[in-house]
Amino acid sequence: MAIQLLEIINKYIQIIKEYNVVDYDIEPIGYRFKAEIIFKDCSKLRVRDYFFSFYRKYSFHWQDEKNNLILRWDNAPHWSEIETLPYHKHNNNQVLSSKEMFLDDVLEYISNKIKFNSAD
Repeated sequence: MAIQLLEIINKYIQIIKEYNVVDYDIEPIGYRFKAEIIFKDCSKLRVRDYFFSFYRKYSFHWQDEKNNLILRWDNAPHWSEIETLPYHKHNNNQVLSSKEMFLDDVLEYISNKIKFNSAD
């Protein structure tokens, strides 16, 4: 799975300035993947995606160049009022419903939000 995650990152390389895989470990019953992606607009995405024994935990934390939160998707089960529990997103001081997110979903969303001219 982690190798597929690297392939997903490379699919969006046109918007990525650099990336660093902090940790990835593949086991017979799961994986652990942590990375930081810096985009050409200098915003950053911190990726944590773990899967072990039928349980997946993730957080995709997108912040601007000044480390201010733009958006974070995660599945921590602590927002019981959210109809899509445990899936949710943080936008400023709001916690909103979300579908289950995967790295490809997040990078597709970000690629539609940050635009570069052809010289970038």
